[in-house]
This record gives sequence, C-alpha cells and structure tokens, in this order.
Amino acid sequence: MSLLSNAKTIKIKPVREIVYEQLRQAIVGGELEPGTRFTDGEIASEFNISRTPVREAIQKLEAEGLIERVPMRGNVVKGLLPKDVAQIFALRKALECLAVKYVAMNATEKELKNVRHILDQAKTYMTTLQGEALTDAYVPLVARYNKEMFEASHAPKIVDLIWNHREMLDRYRVVRVVIAKRMDESYRTREQMYSYFVSRSPEEASALWGNHIDKSYKIWLEVTGYSDQIGKHDYM
Repeated sequence: MSLLSNAKTIKIKPVREIVYEQLRQAIVGGELEPGTRFTDGEIASEFNISRTPVREAIQKLEAEGLIERVPMRGNVVKGLLPKDVAQIFALRKALECLAVKYVAMNATEKELKNVRHILDQAKTYMTTLQGEALTDAYVPLVARYNKEMFEASHAPKIVDLIWNHREMLDRYRVVRVVIAKRMDESYRTREQMYSYFVSRSPEEASALWGNHIDKSYKIWLEVTGYSDQIGKHDYM
C-alpha cells in the first residue's frame, strides 16, 4: 500500500530523448547553424554519456532532415533548400487545415475566450503602434494566437507535427517576413477564424486557413525570389 495516496509516478525520459531534444533545440534555435560539423563522440563527451544514445538521437534528427551523417566525417547540420521550404509549407497546409476543423468542433468556451483576448490585444497594437514597433509587438501575439488555436483542437498528435514543421521555418525567420508584409490581412484572417470557431463552422475555417497559407507562401516566394528554384509540384 502506498504511503501517499496522491503520489505521482516520476517519469524519467530516456537519455536518447534528452539528447535528441537538446540537439534539436540547438539546431532549430540557430545555436548550431547549417554546415556545423560534429561527431557522436563530441556530443557524448559533452553529456558525459556513451555514444549509443547519441547515435540514436542523431538517427532521429537525420530522419527529420535536420542532420546529415557523412561517412568518416561525422554529422553536418543541414540547411533548407528552397524546395524544402515549399514542401514544408505544403505539409503545414495539410496539417493545419485539418487542425482548425477540430478547433471549430472541439474548442471550449474558455479556450475561445483566450483567443478573443489575444485578438483584442492585437487590435490595440494595430491602432497604437506602427513600423518595427508594431511588428515586434504583433509577431509574438500571432505566436500566442496560433498556440491557443491549435491546442484548442484537442488533437495532440496533429499539433506536435504542426510545431515540428513550423520550427523548421522559424530557423529562417520565414514567419516574421511573411507577417510583416501583410499584418492587416493577418489580423482580419484571425478575426474571421475566431468567428468560424464560435459558429462551429469547420469547413469554412479550414478553407480560410488554407487560403491564408497559400498567400503566405506566395509572399515568401516574392520576398526571396526563389520562384525559379521551385517546381510547380513542390507546393500544392
């Protein structure tokens, strides 16, 4: 019999998961830049562990396309080619359009109030700030809105995949570039999305969000000038 009726089991992550998470964050956060080389042994030494969990963590990162293993030379942090970014946008569209359907069906009243509060803050910024000050204030609010929105889907497996792909774009400041180019439209879209959530309209929410991602992709192409490096089937 347990001495403490409310005692909770302490869950300790496997070492390979800890290594994976810290390496992934270092790559996504830009601490390990594209082209950075390192060996399994160097990472094992930093963590003071054997090479086995390091090898397992790196295999997982390799499967995600974040690292390339080079025979006899170790590991190299990979950059994203323009067509890679295009395909990530396509994955985002598929995943996020599904997620917002779940939001329209599953969001609680409390979750909708949280989204409303963020929109009210955004409206205040839109009317009182301008230029870089507005961008600096608005971009974090967009991140908060998206977090509240996707979590309100109550579809954690889908949401995990969404964040994985969004983090890859964040490495290249793609999101900030796109938002800065269409801030007013970004706000109006999120207001309309909120209306669809309140009215429980999943198909309308999905269609609007898909159109939103299409426009974001087109702006990214215009800003970067990568149109000639991307095939017509890389983004659909």
